[in-house]
This record gives sequence, structure tokens and C-alpha cells, in this order.
Amino acid sequence: LYHMEQHMNVEWFLWMDCDSWFENIEIDLMERIQVWKAMHEKNKKTRMPLTLIIGVDMNLENTGVFLIRNTATGRHMLSAIYSTYTDPKDNWADNRNFVTYLKSSAGKDSDFISQSVLTLTGSNFRLLQSYYNKDAAKASPKWDYHDGDFIIHLPGHGWTVKNKIMDNHGICGAHDGGPLKTTRM
Repeated sequence: LYHMEQHMNVEWFLWMDCDSWFENIEIDLMERIQVWKAMHEKNKKTRMPLTLIIGVDMNLENTGVFLIRNTATGRHMLSAIYSTYTDPKDNWADNRNFVTYLKSSAGKDSDFISQSVLTLTGSNFRLLQSYYNKDAAKASPKWDYHDGDFIIHLPGHGWTVKNKIMDNHGICGAHDGGPLKTTRM
């Protein structure tokens, strides 16, 4: 939120958890945003500009990777979500607060949610992020990584596993089993 307010000339902000990285840097993010805008505009209920692009996986909205437009509406939404954040030790609090807001009467029934959020489901989920499943036989074509995918996200893996996966993908991670400390792209 601070960076959005400090950089009003930036139209879109991409949030990525520290266990995410760009896998395919050949993908032009601004071109991809235009594709998502077109998907959003096909919705006949849409009367408001696209403000939030988020993936929905087998559970709910996944906030590990999302795009938010730097508008008064986008900044208000983030402020409302993070004003309820109470426990920094709770790894899922930010995702839970985000989903609660989107599903609440303050969100879901408002024009903002119904008309300015694009949720990427099914195979469209992988246009924004994909998951890594070390067991290819159990991999989901909807969510799990395929060659050429844009961003890989590793929710639910322990840091030892995350660091090993990142090392195998050319990412230089912390080897103490703790959170990723350095990255290169």
C-alpha cells in the first residue's frame, strides 16, 4: 500500500510471495494484462474497470500472486484487508483476510467485487501462477506447473523443500531451512 501511494504513476502492482518466482521471463506482463482486461470485459455484468486479478485454486482465492491496479478503489481494498491483519505469526492470515473481504458483504455484494475483480479459474489460473507438484502423476493440469508457465508459486511446501526446488530451478535460496533470503533472476 505504501509503494502504491508513493508511485501513483505505476498503473499495476504485482504481488508475489517470497516463495514465488518468474519462470518464463519471455512473457510480457503488460500484454498478459491486456488479455485479462479482454476476459474481464466479456463479462456482461462488468461496468467498472478491472482492479484486481487473482487466481482461484482448489481451495479459494490464492493471494500468493495477484495484480492490483493502483487506483483509489485498489488502495481502499488493500487498506480494508490489511487493517484486519492481527497475527504476524499466522502464515495464512493475509490470505484468509483477503478471501474474507472478497466474500463479505463489504466485498462480494458490492459493485467493486462483482464488477472489477477477475478471478482466474481452471486452466486460466496458470496464466498468472502455477504450483509445483514433485509427483507428476498427481499433478493437476489446472494448477500445476507446465513448461512455459509464467510464475511458479510453492504454497504449502516447507522451506527445506522450497529451497531445494528453487536451487533446481536456478534460484539461489537460503540453505538454513529458513525463508528465502536472496534471489536472482
